[in-house]
Amino acid sequence: MKKRLLLIFMLISASLAFCSDGLLWGKGRLRTISTEWFDIIFPPECEETAQALAKEADTIYVEICRSLGTSPSFRMPVTITPATDVFNAYFSNFSVNHIVLYDTLPGESLSVFESALLGTFRHELTHAVTINMRSPFWRAVDSVLGDVMNFGCYVTMPSMIKEGASVAEESRSGKGRLHDGFYLHTFRQAKLQGKFPTFADVTGARDTYPAGLLPYAFGGPFTEWLQEKYGMEKYAEFWYEGINMHAVTYGQAFKRAYGTSLSSEWKEFRESIFVPDVPPSPEDAAGISFAEGLSSKAERCTSISSGGGKLLWVEDSTGNLMCREKDGNVVIKSAVTGLQASSISNDGRYAALDVQDSNHPAERNRVRLIDLETGKQWTVPGVSLRDSCIAECNGNLFLCAVEVKKQNCSLVAFRINRNEKGLSSRQDFPEVFRYSFPHGAICFSPVDAFGGDIAFLAYEDGKWSLCILPSWLSGGNLPYEKVRLPDGISLRDLRSSRLPSGEKIFTFSWAGLSTFPRLGIIRFSSEGERLFLLDTDISGGVYSPAVEADSQNLSVFYIADLFTERRIMHADISSLPFAESRLVKETASPVAYGFASAEEQTESVGDFVSKPWHGPFFTRGVIAPFSMIDVYSYNGTKSTSIYFPGVSWFTSSPWDGTAFIAGAGVNPGGGFLSPLQDRSFLAGAMAKISGGTSTPLFKYNAGANIIFDSRGIMQGSFTAQAESTISFAGKSFLYIKDSFVSSWGRESQSVQRSPDFFMDVRNSFVIQIRVSQKTGPGYYEKALLAFQFNYDSAWLNVWVRKNRMNLTDSVFSPAFVVTLPKIIPVDCAEGFTYNLPLKLRVFLAPQANCLVSAAADTVIFSAEIQKGLTFFPLYFNRIVLEGGYQMGLYDETSSVRIWNLSDSFASIGRMKYIDAVHLSLVMQATINTGALANPLMMGTVGVTFTYYPHYVRENPFAISLATSLNL
Repeated sequence: MKKRLLLIFMLISASLAFCSDGLLWGKGRLRTISTEWFDIIFPPECEETAQALAKEADTIYVEICRSLGTSPSFRMPVTITPATDVFNAYFSNFSVNHIVLYDTLPGESLSVFESALLGTFRHELTHAVTINMRSPFWRAVDSVLGDVMNFGCYVTMPSMIKEGASVAEESRSGKGRLHDGFYLHTFRQAKLQGKFPTFADVTGARDTYPAGLLPYAFGGPFTEWLQEKYGMEKYAEFWYEGINMHAVTYGQAFKRAYGTSLSSEWKEFRESIFVPDVPPSPEDAAGISFAEGLSSKAERCTSISSGGGKLLWVEDSTGNLMCREKDGNVVIKSAVTGLQASSISNDGRYAALDVQDSNHPAERNRVRLIDLETGKQWTVPGVSLRDSCIAECNGNLFLCAVEVKKQNCSLVAFRINRNEKGLSSRQDFPEVFRYSFPHGAICFSPVDAFGGDIAFLAYEDGKWSLCILPSWLSGGNLPYEKVRLPDGISLRDLRSSRLPSGEKIFTFSWAGLSTFPRLGIIRFSSEGERLFLLDTDISGGVYSPAVEADSQNLSVFYIADLFTERRIMHADISSLPFAESRLVKETASPVAYGFASAEEQTESVGDFVSKPWHGPFFTRGVIAPFSMIDVYSYNGTKSTSIYFPGVSWFTSSPWDGTAFIAGAGVNPGGGFLSPLQDRSFLAGAMAKISGGTSTPLFKYNAGANIIFDSRGIMQGSFTAQAESTISFAGKSFLYIKDSFVSSWGRESQSVQRSPDFFMDVRNSFVIQIRVSQKTGPGYYEKALLAFQFNYDSAWLNVWVRKNRMNLTDSVFSPAFVVTLPKIIPVDCAEGFTYNLPLKLRVFLAPQANCLVSAAADTVIFSAEIQKGLTFFPLYFNRIVLEGGYQMGLYDETSSVRIWNLSDSFASIGRMKYIDAVHLSLVMQATINTGALANPLMMGTVGVTFTYYPHYVRENPFAISLATSLNL
């Protein structure tokens, strides 16, 4: 046992000493730059980014405060991490106010700033300023208890209000999401379809698509409208009322600040939104039809490309790579965890896949190559690759991708090895060409422009352009050419095709500030090079357009982004109006291209002095006037009591990696907390540390408790746990967890007939292999197959009146879990479930006295509501009628072990059979105010009827309330 304890201690110590934690996993020797208001923390490779931020950070802080009528009042750490190339950032006040920025470049949808770094920082800093617009009283509470003690943030102001403030502030200078036609499409589309939600529908409580998008899509435009109508002084007053809890809900705070109801202002805001005079359904537009047979109308599709008579796309809700073959059949080509986008080769044989890989300490972008005929896949070595495509030149095949390294990007070409039979079984993907872009410039959607040319979209200095790199794959060394397009438009989703006539065609999606996303076409024919821009709006917009490669009539498939689905549509180009013009190309400035590595395309490091960061983050945190301490019984049962009065100290690293909590307190044995406290006088102390990677790859925690009573030391305990999840083979996962608990001492004096002393050591090891797959956009459309093996061991010594009893036990228990999306082979109407999705669980020898236990549950009927009340802070997610059956075989005379199952099965006749049938009707709902307006906080309320077929008493029926609340 000592060896086991030593091993666990060594593993945790090694992870702390050598691997750092969280989003800075493995990044040692951190440095810091201090400005007037910020401590910028970063690894050495992010020095340039840190210098750029330090130069502007204080100015941005002052500007935000000025617009909100306040002034800078607190310092804050800002962490810059290069660990992931999946663009994101966040602000948190847990345990102290802090911002984390990812040192990478954004994707197409977030390329809306002149500087992604500074624009994103402004967005997150606005969160910090708004939720800290507190009165002197609450600032005093903050100074004593910590930044996290912000009840207005948690109880009053929801995500829609918070994100609205940040989106409006980021857009104040003329850039940002409010100046991007693609971003503005969502709330305009909702009005066009007659599905414009109430303010209570977009707080953040929704848990079905487009759940996470709504607070941004509606909060930003509404905030801008509100500020323009009433001015910034009133808006700042609204925040002051809400964040200081002068009102409990955000609706009440709005009424206090503006003197009018949020409902009436929201209605006026809705009426102010301009939408084009076009049919609400895209199928009703001339030349537009739903692409029958490719996907359901409720499906969410993305990333269409065409080649060789095939059509390829990604089902966003399932993550499947879908293909319509030449014969019209639709098949699943691959199920890849983290699949983001795909691009098919011109001959339709191969495809490049963009994947987000979580088998790293932080998520990384990777690229794969798939043979669509054989299904074989290869992964390109290295990370930080995205926006991939396949190109051909002089008989050679290339996989081209965008490589992002911090604030720099390059277009890279890898040679694909092939022979007369197709692709070689071994692929080492040698890099043959590299084209590096200026610092901060971003390349998107590269496509084969044929003959060695590569075309791509570029975003630089807040402007979009469509570019052509001539003769690159044939060794050319020329600057790229820019296609002249109208000013002020945004671009997405470039695709290329070659018709049987040899004509080259580019298709792309574009949007102006007042338009829906529209179709753009460039034709390269013997008659000249022509640009065609769609001259009308279509409901759903035009996303990811792809020309049928064998079509002479320019038939285009595209995605229509409707309010709750993303449908594949078909457009007859001859029926649509276009503005036609001659294609004009301009040669890029020589300074805007180069062949150096991405790391060399940098700006000079700034003038701020950076120093080593020694990491004293434990000096700032949260203090609470109580402590929560675990106490164990001699049989391993754990309970948690509140020790009040007491003190707890919680802190974590400024990038939310390692977290530490310590506490001590007194349990007086009664008082107003008596239901949550032991009846005896106790005093105790505890400490716990946790950390790991930012992905599920590795997590750990360890803790210790000690408790005293009137007789001295009553009990001590130590716990440790480590777990890991690894994805493999498509949608398969390996999960491993080991939990260790050691406790010794006495039980509380309030416990009757307890032993004089005990020593209890327990270990639980779990290994699970599962295959999980979303099968459709519905809430219950999911499939899972899992095999799990549990091995629990216990070593117990008990002393009663100086007599020692020793018990050593181990239990090995396999389990099987299967989830089916439906039993009845029918597809449900959108928003309803009635095809009986099933979840079955079987456990073999789960306890010493149980041979087998099983449970089967099904949803008999479910209806999506997804509506919030405007007069009371409650959001209804869905109503569910579910039923189930549970059973167990129990042996009351002998122990059941996996190695003597034959004897146990032979004795089934004398075992006790216990089973139950239940029927539950529940409403799933969410408190719709503050941070509680979150699907993770969803609770249930309802009633459960239970029937016990083998119940030995007179009444085998029972009725009970079914309630749960996640806080």
